[in-house]
Amino acid sequence: MADQVVIVVLNYNGQKCLIKTLLSLQALSYTNKEILVVDNASTDGSFAEAQERFPEYSFLALPKNGGFGYGMNRGIEYAIDKQADYVWLFNYDALAEPDALLPLVRVAKQRG
Repeated sequence: MADQVVIVVLNYNGQKCLIKTLLSLQALSYTNKEILVVDNASTDGSFAEAQERFPEYSFLALPKNGGFGYGMNRGIEYAIDKQADYVWLFNYDALAEPDALLPLVRVAKQRG
């Protein structure tokens, strides 16, 4: 079985781009992945929309906007608790190419 990757997407008021990002992650060819959306107390409805559109993803709502490090660290803690082999930190305004994750896992395994 392929190594487990948790993809942590930190969101803050990403109404204009979050759904496009999550669609690009959904299209990844790498199958042993979990997509976690961590929300830094958004007020624009983007987090609720993502939960509705992607019920297969995991979601973590934070009580405050503690900044990038605060949010990503909560996502990393989640991945550690899940005993993921790898964690991919992904911006909510970026897009992934469908074959992007496999080469990253291969290189990570080589460097051990």
